[in-house]
Amino acid sequence: MPQPSYPANSPYVSNSGGAEVAVSPTELLIQSAMWGGNIGSELGPPTLLWFLIIENMIAGGGYSLLVPAPSYQQGLVPLGAGRDNPDFSFPASVVTFAYFDGTSYFLGGISASAPLFSGWVGDLDLAVGSSLGNVNPMIYGMAQKDPGLLMPVAYGNNGVYSVTPGYNAATGLSGS
Repeated sequence: MPQPSYPANSPYVSNSGGAEVAVSPTELLIQSAMWGGNIGSELGPPTLLWFLIIENMIAGGGYSLLVPAPSYQQGLVPLGAGRDNPDFSFPASVVTFAYFDGTSYFLGGISASAPLFSGWVGDLDLAVGSSLGNVNPMIYGMAQKDPGLLMPVAYGNNGVYSVTPGYNAATGLSGS
């Protein structure tokens, strides 16, 4: 059983998983999969899983045995499970790109999703005029009230956990 390590276990840390998205010709997001969940579909599942793990190209996740689930996760994570990771997923496809100092870069994996999330929170801080601090309670609260706010992650499996509607240990919060 995979065990998230510290600081990922901390209830004061936001953990971003990775997702890949399909975009329509009109630039609408139409489907999302766990990062690594749709790469190399020409390979058989055992070979594909081995390849993705060896290349570190698959989403992680899991429940802590040491840190209990924080109050904001209660009601969403399975009873008796500890602090779960990730909290949610952001784009992590290898076709994610960013601009820095006038130069474009291709990024992928959590190396893309974590900075995207950080930038999103920074933009929110600027919009409200102050630091929001730990955004996890707010995000989980909104997800409990209206799961439609989140894009569903359609499929994927990291070898231990499978993507399911709502909350799962492969991609975190997901729309249903």
